[in-house]
Amino acid sequence: EGLVSALEKVADAVLIDTRVLFHHLNLELPAKDRFNSDLLRPDAIDNPVARKLTACLLSSSIPIVPGGHSLVSGGLRVITDSLVDHGELA
Repeated sequence: EGLVSALEKVADAVLIDTRVLFHHLNLELPAKDRFNSDLLRPDAIDNPVARKLTACLLSSSIPIVPGGHSLVSGGLRVITDSLVDHGELA
């Protein structure tokens, strides 16, 4: 809850690598829980900590997109570059 509250104060939207958070919290989640967190489906997550974190992300007042490292690395750069090339971003 505190993390989401802090993010809401400083951002209009967030892409977040939740794998880093899960590792920091010493959560060794099965693929099922990781992927359901990515899909913002807390009711399908068995681990209570991951379920609560995902529910908080889902209920945020700003868009928060969870995922793994590929979410916040090259794929995002390609999208941004494409928008710049087409004049969508300055």
